[in-house]
Parts: sequence; C-alpha cells; structure tokens
Amino acid sequence: MLNRFMLCLAAGVALSVGLAFPTFAQTTLPRRPTEQPPPDAVPGLVDIGGFHLFLTCVGTGRTLTQACAYDRANNGYSDSRPSPDQTTALQNATELHTLLGQAGISGPYVLVGHSYAAAVDQVYAGQYPQDMAGLVLVDPIAGFYFGGRSIFYGEVVDFDTSRQQVEASQLPNVPLIVLTGGSGPYSSAPLLDEHRAIAARSPQGRHMVVPNSGHRIHQDQPDAVIATIRGVLEAALNGGAATVSLRSAAQ
Repeated sequence: MLNRFMLCLAAGVALSVGLAFPTFAQTTLPRRPTEQPPPDAVPGLVDIGGFHLFLTCVGTGRTLTQACAYDRANNGYSDSRPSPDQTTALQNATELHTLLGQAGISGPYVLVGHSYAAAVDQVYAGQYPQDMAGLVLVDPIAGFYFGGRSIFYGEVVDFDTSRQQVEASQLPNVPLIVLTGGSGPYSSAPLLDEHRAIAARSPQGRHMVVPNSGHRIHQDQPDAVIATIRGVLEAALNGGAATVSLRSAAQ
C-alpha cells in the first residue's frame, strides 16, 4: 500500500499541495559556509559518507504526509564535496538515495523536479524504479541547453554525461506529467517535441503546456504546478490516469 511520498522540487521552490503525503525539495542556492542551519530544521545535517547534506522535513508518515527539502552538495547549508570534480545527474541521484536512506525516509516517492532537477529525477527513477510512485517534471532541461557543463553556484555539472545518463534511464510505469512553460525556452519546436518525447517514455506519461508561464513555472503559475502534483499523487494512491485541469489552475 502506498503510504509515503517524496516531492523533489528545484531551486528553492516552496509549494503547498494540500494533501497528506511526505514532500521533498531539492534546492540550488548559494552556499552558506558561515551560517548555521535553522535550529528547528529536522533532521538537519545528515552524514552521507564523508560529508553532510542539509535536509529539513515537516509532517510525519502517520498522516501520510511529509514535506522535505534538501540542499545539494556545494549548495545552501550542505557541505562541499570532498572531491572538487564536476558532478553528474547520476551522482546527484545516488547522493539523494543515500540521503534518504540515512535519514530514514522510506518510499515509495513522487519526485518533482524543475529544469536540471528533472534530469536528476529521471535518473533516480531509472536507478531505483522500485522506490517510485510518480513523477512531475517541470520544464525539464533538454535540447541544446543540456550540453557542455554548467555551474550552479559551487556545483559544476557535466551536462553532456548527464544527458547520456538520462537517455539511458528506463522510466518505470508510474504516473508522469511533463509541464512546459507556454512562453518559456522550450515552448517552440523542436524543444517542445523533446518534452513530448520525455512524457512518452512512460506508459502513463502526459505532456501539458502551462499558459502564461516562462521557465520558472512554479513561480509564474504555482497553482498549475500544485494541481499537477495533486493529480499525480491522487493517481498514485487510487490508480488510473492523473487528472489535471491546467486551464482552471493557471487562471
């Protein structure tokens, strides 16, 4: 029986989905080496083997709800990696899996990721399909944007290798919705076709365009993202296809 979910968001997103499930956020923020994490953050800094990642959770599994957020290595309150080499989506996904295990946060999970975090989510889902209950990919990185390397504050990401890892990942048969910002960088062909292709990688995949939104859909149209998350969570709990009305959610 599905009784726990993790929601993985990008770049400091804070959303309330109004359902009783654990949620999880993946953040890309300037590192704060001289600041202490908030004292009420639970569990706080978690040792994943040689360094710590910052994790904070709200709620408990008793009510089927837990909302969590973490900073990737080299970001926010998390430590820098002992090795300064560039990272990949697979390394991020492996560190996330270790973090959840060390913190005692069990699945199954609904992962939600924006931009590069959506790439991490896809690799995670391919590596650990038994842990998955659903996916929401918010304007996922694709096309010529997903090449070379990029620096997220102190984290250098090898996009070429990460893209290969995403393409090699077999997504499980779980509810999946890919959102594209209607006025964002992926709103025109062939990038829009790439988003459709990502959704087609799962038998339960759907692609939806969010009107009046750029790349940061969670900021431009937060209600649309919340409605999508609710639809995937409800589908994961009750079975059947995820039902979402973005027209009413985006108004």
